[in-house]
Amino acid sequence: MFRRAILDAAEHVFGTHGFAEAKMADIAKRAGIAAGTLYKHFASKEDIFREMLERTSDEFEQALLEQLAGAPRDCAERLVVLVRAVLTHCEQRRATFNLLLEFSATDSLRRLGGPTAEKRYQRYVALFAEQFDEGVRTGAIRDDLTSAELAQLLTGGVNGLIHAWLMQGAKTELAGRAALLVDALLRGVGARK
Repeated sequence: MFRRAILDAAEHVFGTHGFAEAKMADIAKRAGIAAGTLYKHFASKEDIFREMLERTSDEFEQALLEQLAGAPRDCAERLVVLVRAVLTHCEQRRATFNLLLEFSATDSLRRLGGPTAEKRYQRYVALFAEQFDEGVRTGAIRDDLTSAELAQLLTGGVNGLIHAWLMQGAKTELAGRAALLVDALLRGVGARK
């Protein structure tokens, strides 16, 4: 019970003040607990961040898998479903993505998130690569780029879209851009006739 409240509070505090400026006392106050109670559960804000990232990653991965389970067989439609799920999750967890943006320019995320964060990101990209594999098998996607390269292109585009959205104050709807992004990529990688 305390851990969930702490993680929720930390997400807000980190997202509002940034990681560097956030204080353990701010997190305890936001969670409605004494600082001593906070320290019984977490030794540092780095530990809080690591667990917060784990929780968010679990929720994110589950959301993607659920969306994919009900997606149509068509490669383009499956890619749109995945991208929309990513963008929707970003809209819902804007504070966390703002925090991740803070770390994107450095290796701090790798240091703080550790190998688990890197493995999760690889699984995320692999979900997209699997869709491209199927597209190549069915002839919907050309085969002169690897599925891994195509997945990196699309996830890089998604990351760029999220970055721009956050930098502009996250004032517009993001998930509605999914079909446009996938269409823009597929027009360049669609099967040659």
